[in-house]
Amino acid sequence: MPTKIAIASAVIVVGIVMSVYAVAGMDMETKVAEATKIDLDNIRQYSHSLGSPTAPITIIEFGDFQCPFCSEWYKETGMPLNEKYVESGQVELLFVDYPFLGDDSYPTAHASYCAEQQGMYWEFHETLYLNQGDTNDGWASAEKIRDFANQVNLDIERYDECMASSEFNQKIDQSLELGERHEVNQTPTFIVVSGDGAYQKIEGKQPLVVFEELMEKMS
Repeated sequence: MPTKIAIASAVIVVGIVMSVYAVAGMDMETKVAEATKIDLDNIRQYSHSLGSPTAPITIIEFGDFQCPFCSEWYKETGMPLNEKYVESGQVELLFVDYPFLGDDSYPTAHASYCAEQQGMYWEFHETLYLNQGDTNDGWASAEKIRDFANQVNLDIERYDECMASSEFNQKIDQSLELGERHEVNQTPTFIVVSGDGAYQKIEGKQPLVVFEELMEKMS
């Protein structure tokens, strides 16, 4: 059986190769005809939005809070992308929950909705990724996630009531269906959509330059 180190090394090599060829291999022309499949208004109902909905570029991310590559992408690419493009109004980011990696993934996604209910979604989002442990090692247990809710100063009584309910289960189920509909096979997966409806799927933890070159092509 391959060791964790061997698997990780293989994934890193694949990721590097994908990064090198990600932009070169993009065929925007073939995607324009399929643009009707990307219903941004519908996706916004089942996602978390950061930035202006009138931005000329929308980046849809399908992610799992237990996904190590999602955390790495957030720290290495997501944060500078937000500072450079989202805050300036050039990009809207839509995060769609795709909680498929383990038993703690779904309740953690639900907890993020409970944080959003109190206006603290992106603070909670960041806290989860900055404090992520190994997949399914218990870092995202109900007790640990409640500690993170405390850390971002959520009203814990309201948080507990929210977590005890099934209020957001339908939205999360719809998010999973969206991912399946758009053939999401790994996290993170991104769909970058231009103002004219052309779009491109990007799979894996790609660096900022990949998104920048694609956005330049779309402009």
